[in-house]
Amino acid sequence: MKKKCYIDFKTVNGNQYIYDSNTGCVIACDEIIKESIDLYEGNTIEDVEKILFKKYKNEKMVKRGLSFVEKYSRLFTGFYKTSEQVKREQQFIDRFDEQEVEICLFKLGYFGQIVLNLTENCNLRCKYCFFSESYDNTRNRTDKIMSEKTAIDALDYYFKEFKKVLMYNPGKKCVVTFYGGEPLLNFEIIKKCVEYTKENCPSEYIFSITSNGLLLQNEIAEYLVSNDFYISVSLDGNKNNHDRNRVLPNNKGSFDIIMNNLKSFKEKYPDYNRINIISVFDYKTNLLENNEFFKDEDLPRLSFVNAVLDKNTNYYKKFRKEDIEKFNAEYSEILKLFIGDMKNNSFSNEYADMFWNLNSALFFMRRMYKDYKVPILPYTGACVPGTKLSVRVDGTFDMCERVDYSMPIGNVYDGIDFKAIVNVMKKYNKKNVLKNVGIVLCIRHALFVILHYA
Repeated sequence: MKKKCYIDFKTVNGNQYIYDSNTGCVIACDEIIKESIDLYEGNTIEDVEKILFKKYKNEKMVKRGLSFVEKYSRLFTGFYKTSEQVKREQQFIDRFDEQEVEICLFKLGYFGQIVLNLTENCNLRCKYCFFSESYDNTRNRTDKIMSEKTAIDALDYYFKEFKKVLMYNPGKKCVVTFYGGEPLLNFEIIKKCVEYTKENCPSEYIFSITSNGLLLQNEIAEYLVSNDFYISVSLDGNKNNHDRNRVLPNNKGSFDIIMNNLKSFKEKYPDYNRINIISVFDYKTNLLENNEFFKDEDLPRLSFVNAVLDKNTNYYKKFRKEDIEKFNAEYSEILKLFIGDMKNNSFSNEYADMFWNLNSALFFMRRMYKDYKVPILPYTGACVPGTKLSVRVDGTFDMCERVDYSMPIGNVYDGIDFKAIVNVMKKYNKKNVLKNVGIVLCIRHALFVILHYA
């Protein structure tokens, strides 16, 4: 018995394609090939031929299509999973242990980044903040900060464990990321962590920080540049788009302050290319205004455009039908701009490019990454918990800086809790089996972006 592992879809121009999750290939097809695949699943070639001959009256095209399906399935195990393949995958759903997780993290080299959440406080009150009353099961803002001892203990543990990675992946670099709240509110700890990393890191290292940009000036800016930080600054677009959500504690917009800091930064460090902008949108964002705004050459490059997170929140309930319809119309216009750039091989619309092309790029990177996929996560492109070590202000470990506090995976004192990781992964696998998730998440969107213009 075989199980289908493909998606068929059409572009707006009417061209038909199939995405095969076994091989990661996108294949142009027609109705004969599509029906050949569907029928070949449970019939002999002779039976399929009879059915298709009767329907299409074109023996040559039927034989050609069916021959392709047979060869592709046989040579590349495309389109289907055999019962043996399914069995091999399913044996890993809940039949792995802590040792196999350790192999994935250290021997295969997944363990790569530490994220120090230096404070739970922030000098903004963004209306869509993940760490606010807008989201369930997450902490709200507090005055808690990470102590120097906790930060150094976390780095010590990370460096110690990273040595295991280097045994099998000698060229890999440590990545030390500073996050919050607003991490620059704890700038003194950043400096201590940087100096400690320089003295104790077992490999080459990379520093990165995500900031709202309010404090990116003077001594702070100079320090980040002199230490080659990758700097991500949040800017949601022009003044109207940005100030609608990213407000100060007095509810005034933050756009003017951040823009002044970014412009000053660019003037002082015109050749510094490790600073970028990340931008968030919702149904009230004017996408066309943003597309014009981000053409400003005095701004750092735009590197990420993403929607406000829609999980565990009532944030989106406030939008009216008119808001959504207007957004969808602009969404289509942005897509047309992107398609035009693709056809002309010129990316003059940076916002449109990032809005669409980033999803395509992440999709392809995920597909390449799947060639190195671990069997203990057989159904999706999710990472192994522990790949990123996010450290709370009190030293507790989370699998990501953007998850709630219900699934800790250790702490700086006892190290990674591999049993907790195993439990999380087994629950995740079982849930995806029930949902029959066999293809990388968001693939429909990615394929639509890639082949829309075909």
